[in-house]
Amino acid sequence: MIKGEKINLRLVEERDLAQYHKLYNDIQNRGDYYYMGLEPESVITRNYHETGYWDRGFGRMLIVDKNDQMLGYINYFKSVSYFSSYEIGYRLFDVGAHGKGIMTEAVGLFVAYLFRAYDINRLEIRTHPNNKSSQKVALKNGFIEEGRARGAVLYKNEYIDMLQYSLTRQEFYAGSE
Repeated sequence: MIKGEKINLRLVEERDLAQYHKLYNDIQNRGDYYYMGLEPESVITRNYHETGYWDRGFGRMLIVDKNDQMLGYINYFKSVSYFSSYEIGYRLFDVGAHGKGIMTEAVGLFVAYLFRAYDINRLEIRTHPNNKSSQKVALKNGFIEEGRARGAVLYKNEYIDMLQYSLTRQEFYAGSE
């Protein structure tokens, strides 16, 4: 478990799967910019039993409050095989929890863990150009906007650009001194 001020990050446990499935597939809590795909319970359970949602190429932790109530999740994954990097993705299930610093804290804790646990040189966050909240999370955690991937994602039947942010190992350690 990674303990923060307002929240904790912890690995997914078998006891979480039913609630996680319900919250993950609730389209009402996705906001305007999150991927709309659904995952059957059998796939969620199989993935958990195969890896526990944690291996070298992909890891997911739950974001929980201090009473261990599930608020969302954060994950890392390899988006470009030859980069020394991971991309970070995240989601809060409770739309009412947005704007309270929960995701900023979660990303900060996760970034610190990833740089200390893995021999990688950079972390990346990609976001919809209109997703100002996610952009603020990246910037508050020291990420720098690198540019725009044009026409990268199908969103509401239209190919849209994505903004790319990164934080290097050197920048992280320079900022944490």
